[in-house]
Amino acid sequence: MDQRAVNAIARLPELTRSKLQQLELARMAAEDAGRAANARLNSLGRDAAPELVRGLAAERDKHAERHRSFSLLVGA
Repeated sequence: MDQRAVNAIARLPELTRSKLQQLELARMAAEDAGRAANARLNSLGRDAAPELVRGLAAERDKHAERHRSFSLLVGA
């Protein structure tokens, strides 16, 4: 983040800064959860149950979409 953005955030009202921080934390949590699901998916062997593969892929995709949504909000 460049200094202009940091200065702009510092000028925001306290409530707005707090909400922005909460959105940023939610974005990071979604990113972490998506990475964890992806790591588990990648560590499965070729003989893994298809239901497990589908479930982990769905979980990864869900968190990737949440991360994308939060990133759009924080960026706006």
